[in-house]
Amino acid sequence: MPLVSKANGLLAEFAIFPVEPDNQANLVEKVIQNIESVLKHNTGVVSGTVLRSRDGLRVTSYTQWANQESYVATQPFTDFAVPDVHLFEIFAEEPEDSALQLSSGMNGLINFGIF
Repeated sequence: MPLVSKANGLLAEFAIFPVEPDNQANLVEKVIQNIESVLKHNTGVVSGTVLRSRDGLRVTSYTQWANQESYVATQPFTDFAVPDVHLFEIFAEEPEDSALQLSSGMNGLINFGIF
C-alpha cells in the first residue's frame, strides 16, 4: 500500500489515460496487469496504484519510484490513447506531517489536482 508523504523521499509518476466509459474496466485491468507483470519487477519501483474516475473517462496509474535514475516510463497501450505521463516530487502536504495511505478499501474520494 503506497504511503503519500514528502517524508518518504519517493518520486511519484502519474499516467493519466483518457478512455471511453465502456472501455474503462478493460483499461483498469490492463494497467493492473502491467504493474503486476512488468513494473514491480523493475529495480526502483516501490508501489503501483490504479485509480478510475467516477465519470468513466479516465484511468490514472500512480507509481512510486525510489529515485529518478530507476524511473522507467510505462509504455502506452496500443489499443488506448497515449497517457499523459509525468514524474513528480512530493514537496508539500497539508496538514504538515500528514500521511495518506492509498488503498482500494479506504473510505472517501481522492482528488488529485494537476495544474
